[in-house]
Amino acid sequence: MLKNWLLSLLCIGLTQLGAQNLTVGLSLNPGLSEVTSNLPFSGDYQTQFTLSGNAGLFIEHQLSNKSHLGLELLWVQIEGKEVAEGRRLFAVVNGMPAEIGEVSDENRIHSSYIGVPIYYRYQLGRWGFSAGAQVLLYLFASIDSEIEGTINGEPYSAESRIDEIAFDQADFGPKVGLNYQWQSKLALSLNYYHGLADLTSEFFPWQRRNRQLTLGVRYAFHQQL
Repeated sequence: MLKNWLLSLLCIGLTQLGAQNLTVGLSLNPGLSEVTSNLPFSGDYQTQFTLSGNAGLFIEHQLSNKSHLGLELLWVQIEGKEVAEGRRLFAVVNGMPAEIGEVSDENRIHSSYIGVPIYYRYQLGRWGFSAGAQVLLYLFASIDSEIEGTINGEPYSAESRIDEIAFDQADFGPKVGLNYQWQSKLALSLNYYHGLADLTSEFFPWQRRNRQLTLGVRYAFHQQL
């Protein structure tokens, strides 16, 4: 239902903006993302940024010479990496707990969304600053896991994949950006998204949240001023 509501909002926005002072274009934004976590791992556990990105359509209405109101429809790929080094393994031996080995884990999270950012952009010469909010509509996700180490004095390694991850259906949070108008129809854009929703709140006691930093290009194929 939320997806239908946001798509309806996009259609209404197109209608309300009208043909005057309207810019429509495409954006391609490679970058880095992190899925923060408080998972209760032992050992040296951390989350890391890894390659990700987004791409799609943007629509802007020029309010004045310096002010613009924008709406985007994006395919958003969020990647996350969780690493735990030196995790100690224990088992019950002769009725007593005993250490049987040490392993290192690496989990790679792949999640896909439809993103709908709404923003205000202030342009000063070639430089512009934007601020707004973004809603991410969850599509699907998977996790690839690798384990390496020693168990009972023997080398051990294993790989696994989970193809269906039950994340929350929507994420949301602030999104800010800086752009440079390189040519009349071409601009460079730096953006940061800070997700606020706990992606696993309904299923697990721990928390995961999305972060994404991108550096991309925007090309305006229609300008009606």
